[in-house]
Amino acid sequence: MKIGQLVRYPKNCEQPVPSILGVITSLNPFNDNQHTEIFWLDSEEEAGSITSVWVNEDFEVTNFQDEGVKAFIDELEASTDITDFRRLSSESEWLPL
Repeated sequence: MKIGQLVRYPKNCEQPVPSILGVITSLNPFNDNQHTEIFWLDSEEEAGSITSVWVNEDFEVTNFQDEGVKAFIDELEASTDITDFRRLSSESEWLPL
């Protein structure tokens, strides 16, 4: 594993489409070679994401060619309103996301 790699949970053999996707942010934070810190995109979290330490055997490294990952991203895009706007300043300037 390397910092910056894409990871998924659950593993592909357990469920084809992942429930959450993440990016490795730190290797071996407890110096036990059994844990990894991951930044997860998680819709169940209030902020939509969380950084947490996971046991290595509970997730797997993946990539954007994984059909399950593609399906996850397609689902995410379908549920996101791309016409949404965000305020850039207090002067009421708006730009599309």
